Amino acid sequence: MGWDFCSAWTKQADVKNYLLGSFTEKVLAHKTTAYGRRLWVAVEAADGTRSIVLALLDKTMDESMGPYYWDCPTSLLDLMGEPRNEDARQWRAEVRRRAAAGKRTLDVGTEFKHSNGTIYRITEVLPRGAYRVVDPTGRPYRLPKSHVAHIEVL
Repeated sequence: MGWDFCSAWTKQADVKNYLLGSFTEKVLAHKTTAYGRRLWVAVEAADGTRSIVLALLDKTMDESMGPYYWDCPTSLLDLMGEPRNEDARQWRAEVRRRAAAGKRTLDVGTEFKHSNGTIYRITEVLPRGAYRVVDPTGRPYRLPKSHVAHIEVL
């Protein structure tokens, strides 16, 4: 697991084209997330085994390494067969869990515990899946849609 770098790369598209061209496996599909900073690639080896590879702007790693990124599109997971190892199995399960949790909608009045341990209550539904929430002291906060996957509804 080394670092990929070239001073001639001036755009994200340069990195993406290099990374896609560097695979020795057959590329089944690819998608970007995090505004193009993460390139998720579904590949198939010559023996027919399939896996997902995460290519950051400067580094690549496959799912068997258990990357600490879970925004892989589930459509790529759907292309996969059995995971290579237990790390890949756990990673895929976490990607699916977070994707499902991020799609849920919450109602005004719902109480939840954030990953920071604080209990909040939803007071308003905002545009684009965000929420206005208050903590136990009444202090208001904005809960972005991306944080919904990290909460525990009480």
